[in-house]
Amino acid sequence: MNPRLLRLADAPAAAILIQTSFAGQPVDPPPSASRETAETVAAHIARHGGAGWEAGTGLAGILLWSEHPDALYVGRLAVDPLARRQGVARALLAFAELEASRRGLTCLRLAVRVELIANHRLFAAIGFQEVGRTAHDGYDRATSIDMEKQLV
Repeated sequence: MNPRLLRLADAPAAAILIQTSFAGQPVDPPPSASRETAETVAAHIARHGGAGWEAGTGLAGILLWSEHPDALYVGRLAVDPLARRQGVARALLAFAELEASRRGLTCLRLAVRVELIANHRLFAAIGFQEVGRTAHDGYDRATSIDMEKQLV
């Protein structure tokens, strides 16, 4: 199947997928994704949009985005644990690239937790480069890596 734009009706399933996908991640501070609800996801979809990957019984992956002046910021990339390592994340990010280009934007941006080494590798393998590091409030060390992929 191919990625598609998320619909408001996808919000309940997307919220569950986000919570399931982010649960148990070894990150400090704990992921804010655990607080996502159908309502918060619906509000994000209505205002900014996102993409979904459907498999047999429902959503197997989602990606939320928001437009910045020169970039499409992608976040909440979530893939069902049973659908991982099947190209879902790559397909969703490729779809986000198309959306960014459609909007006339020149890059994709994202942030990934320092502890999630496999995610760094995935993003680097598809062309993202580290552009900075940030710390969550109350932390005196970097907790996230900022990455971007130039599209032009």
